[in-house]
Formats: sequence, C-alpha cells, structure tokens
Amino acid sequence: MLEHWRERKAFKGKRLDNFMRLKQTKDFIETMISDTSHPREHFVRAVSSGKYELRGTWVNDVLALKLAAWLNPRFEIWVYSKIKELLTTGQTTLADDKIIISKKEFQFYLNKQKEGNDTFNYFIESLLKGQK
Repeated sequence: MLEHWRERKAFKGKRLDNFMRLKQTKDFIETMISDTSHPREHFVRAVSSGKYELRGTWVNDVLALKLAAWLNPRFEIWVYSKIKELLTTGQTTLADDKIIISKKEFQFYLNKQKEGNDTFNYFIESLLKGQK
C-alpha cells in the first residue's frame, strides 16, 4: 500500500481528503471491494497510532493509480495511451517514453529521493514490473 497523505504539498490546490470524498472515488473503492471480496482495509487504511513514519492514509496500488491520475492529467493521458497501445498492438513499452512534469514536480520527486523516502520508488517499481 502506498501512503499518500504526506505527499499532498506537491500538488497545490488539490486536497487529498477531497479526492477520498468524491463520489467517483467512493464508487471505485466499493466496486473493488465487491469485485474482489477483499475488505475495505485492503484498499484504504488510515493509521493514526504506532510508529510515526507508518501513520497516514495508505492506499493500494490500483487506487494509487487513480489518485495519480486525479493529481496529474498528463499522467492520466499517458496511462490511457499505454492502455490503447496495449489493446491495439498487444504490447506496450516504456523505454522510449518521456513523461513531462513541471520543474516543481521534478524538484519534489528529487527531494523525496534525497530524503530516502521510498513511497515513489515503490510506486515506480510496481509500474515497471507490470511492463516486463
């Protein structure tokens, strides 16, 4: 599961609590629950006690993709283009792709990497595993 609450400062104007309150988000979570028979905690988990670094709102990788798409329309378009490529050609690649992000977003990710925060590393690794 990916912890998203601490990362909210990179996307000014978009509050993650608002994302969790959206009808689309609630419907998405309920659909995942009914389609998989997993409990809600499998997809969303709020941790408010214990080790500080483990506190926050955690989401699974599928919901993290929906969150990333909500935060960054360029990412959402890229995902749809990859799905279209996969459906029309039977394969997709990442090798020659360029993802355009703003200087501010790039600096945010760079700082997270320097801090040793592995949230985004895990996210990127999970995307790349799906492409092998």
